[in-house]
Amino acid sequence: MRRYLIPPSKMRDFPRIKTEVLVAGTGIAGLFFALNFEGEVLLISKGRAFVSNSSLAQGGVACAIGPGDSPYLHLQDTLRAGAGLSSEEAAWVLVREAGAAIKGLVKMGVNFDREGGHLSLNREGSHSARRVLHVRDRTGDEIIKTLYEKALSFERIKFLENNYLVDVLTENGAVVGAILLGEGGPLVVETGKVVLATGGYASLLTPSTNPEGTTGDGLSIAYRAGAELCDLEFIQFHPTVLFHDESPRFLISEAVRGEGAVLLNHKGERFMPSYHPLAELAPRDIVSHSIFLEMQKEGVDHVFLDMRPIPPETAQKRFPAILEKCRSLGWDPLTQPIPVSPAAHYSMGGVSVDTWGFTSLPGLFAIGEASCTGVHGANRLASNSLLEGLVFSRRLAQKLGESRGKTPSPSFPEDIKGLVEERPSFTLSDLRSLLGKGAGIVRNKERLEDAFKQVSLWQEEIQKLSLSSVDDFQLFNSCSLAYLILEAALMRDESRGAHQRSDFPKRDDVRWKKHICFKWEGEERMMVK
Repeated sequence: MRRYLIPPSKMRDFPRIKTEVLVAGTGIAGLFFALNFEGEVLLISKGRAFVSNSSLAQGGVACAIGPGDSPYLHLQDTLRAGAGLSSEEAAWVLVREAGAAIKGLVKMGVNFDREGGHLSLNREGSHSARRVLHVRDRTGDEIIKTLYEKALSFERIKFLENNYLVDVLTENGAVVGAILLGEGGPLVVETGKVVLATGGYASLLTPSTNPEGTTGDGLSIAYRAGAELCDLEFIQFHPTVLFHDESPRFLISEAVRGEGAVLLNHKGERFMPSYHPLAELAPRDIVSHSIFLEMQKEGVDHVFLDMRPIPPETAQKRFPAILEKCRSLGWDPLTQPIPVSPAAHYSMGGVSVDTWGFTSLPGLFAIGEASCTGVHGANRLASNSLLEGLVFSRRLAQKLGESRGKTPSPSFPEDIKGLVEERPSFTLSDLRSLLGKGAGIVRNKERLEDAFKQVSLWQEEIQKLSLSSVDDFQLFNSCSLAYLILEAALMRDESRGAHQRSDFPKRDDVRWKKHICFKWEGEERMMVK
């Protein structure tokens, strides 16, 4: 494994800037951190600052504020969905501090939907109460726009768009800076604090609901720097994604089923009650797996979601974007069932952090989907994702505000010798296709081993190549992460949450109520704990 993707001798000549904190990523976690931190922040983004996976979130943000609800009930639902692997400590932090995070959003200008003067609350799968706050079916987009506009009003918050985080620089086991590559060329950022808010890696599988850039770069960068990664095998498939040829696939919010929509097979029969007592409101892993089994039974590649049980006026008010998208592709959900199938959606795994966002590497922090707080376990509860980004970014901002240090100035080690000036023999599309087949919604040893052997060959190849572009770096990071995902999925010979093995169909709490973690210390180290 190469420590740095750009030869260090070249880094010495790059232009330098300084900042107190560098935040990679401008989704909900990165923006909310910057707004809650009182010092200087430099926010960088791969593309435009207001474009992120967070902005695609339709459903909303879970918070136990309704009548008859409580943080304890929210906790129980979170732990139940997590299939025995959630951290109760982290989940308690999430549900206990949810209210403060929501108040912070409202204070910053987010206008959640209301009914009769009260916040409107939806119910989604595996929630025991109506507790999902929303802004129609554009919740993530509205929140991101509001936070972005708010951040622009602060002089202490700077944005650097179209800049790719290539590497985190370390000396003596601590962060001392970062290397960026943007339109203006490479850049060294001198800082003792780097916050990864780079998102997850669900677009490494096809089909996916994620933008193509969601390839887990932050995780690979953290791994090379010596931070621990955990739970990489757990990739959640969203059950109801519009079945069509576009990429990324368009998601049909779980809130639609919360309002009464049902799933039908090709005979027009409702099938979910035969798979789980909660039917369409079962946990996402169960609904996705049930749809997969139903498609196998009928020899088809999709089922149908019937929104007709929802009153038309409710559907028009709550789901305008969904109706508009479906109609643009030739379906009217108010008069006919629409074709849906599962697609890769969210990654529970990430950079291991404590309940404050601290990783195992001093000076490196992770928040949002890039992190693994332990909240989600083996399967995320619906609408806990935006909440996790809010709660833990706010906590990290508060914690880092307590200790303000001197900005270090990095030096650089010697170069790696013998890199080859050749193009990789594979593409990101090849990698995605391989992972989609080998580590899809239902896995088995044979397909996982075939995928692992191929990724191992690609991994060995790309380690030796000279890299110079963002596409090269992204391919390197994606290949490294794919290798670890497949290794963990092969090792976990059970079915749990989002990790389903047809050759090991049962959950094994005796052997596998544990986490698989990886750390690079000159060589790969796998830990089961």
